[in-house]
Amino acid sequence: MPAPVLRPMLAASTRQPAGAVGEGWAVEVKLDGWRASVTADESGLRVRSRTDRDVTAALPEFAGLVPALGGRTVVLDGELVAGQGTAADFYALGLRMARRRAPSVGCRVTFVAFDLLWLEGRDLCARPYGERRRELEELALGGPCW
Repeated sequence: MPAPVLRPMLAASTRQPAGAVGEGWAVEVKLDGWRASVTADESGLRVRSRTDRDVTAALPEFAGLVPALGGRTVVLDGELVAGQGTAADFYALGLRMARRRAPSVGCRVTFVAFDLLWLEGRDLCARPYGERRRELEELALGGPCW
């Protein structure tokens, strides 16, 4: 069963209420990159920007993600970052992605997965974040570019 097209969830800045540390709160690292969704299913790998642009061709370094998932159908939500994910790296990322194909030289891009939206035919979006995060971590997706 192919995975649906799901848009990345967009982070929102907010003031942390007094005492909002610990149970019931999750914090993502602030990286200067592009929010994206990564889909892997029987048709292969697709990477879509927050504006729903398919940027897969520009990211050949992600090809190894499909075998790393062991054939599972997933939709991941996260951030595409170049270098260390700083403001200066953000501009290098923009130049690379504007080419719409992989450069022979240029910045290397990493996908930092923050959330698991779909797994093996199950829409996880309505599930509590903690459950989705546990399932994401169980995928054990440590890799050179993710």
